[in-house]
Amino acid sequence: MQGIWLPLHGYSFEDTPCGPASTCFRLTAGFLIMGPLSGYLSDRYGARAFSTAGMLVTAAGFGGLLLVPTNFVYPAFALAILVIGMGMGMFVSPNTTAIMNSVPAEHRGASSGMRATFQNTANTISITWIFTMVTIGLAAHLPAALFQGLTKAGISSQCCHPGGQPASHRGTFRGLPRLQPDEDPYTSSGTSKPAAASQALLLGKTFFLT
Repeated sequence: MQGIWLPLHGYSFEDTPCGPASTCFRLTAGFLIMGPLSGYLSDRYGARAFSTAGMLVTAAGFGGLLLVPTNFVYPAFALAILVIGMGMGMFVSPNTTAIMNSVPAEHRGASSGMRATFQNTANTISITWIFTMVTIGLAAHLPAALFQGLTKAGISSQCCHPGGQPASHRGTFRGLPRLQPDEDPYTSSGTSKPAAASQALLLGKTFFLT
């Protein structure tokens, strides 16, 4: 939302941090709606069914995000976020109750501490894995994509080094396209574009969304 969707819909980059923050309210709202309700129902009908249903609903919400395109329709995106929050709220309360009921009363304090420790550790590890996968994906595909975009925008292919292809690029982003200082970056082989027009293209929303 902050890097692509909001700028595409006329928001300045100074205002874009508020958009993703407002989306988090829908996640919290879903959690607040289903958390107490699921806890009440699980006390009457058992925790296993509601915990399982909560995981399935959360997975369905993430599946809905996979179907959302880059330039998405906002109600569909907000609905997927709300479903994820409801699934998480449906899962947490009965799952915590089941854990606490499975241990003797004299050990519930230690059990609660261990549950919180494992939950926080899992959250930290999951964030680490997410950024690791994103970095690996960017290192593999971003340099070549930038090279193709720059050449299509009219910059000479001799001015850029296509990233992700030479084996000598051992750093994560060392394969990014680089302009050579001794060449005209706004001239491609066989064609020529005015510097002002090419610069406007590269600095406009069409190419880099900035």
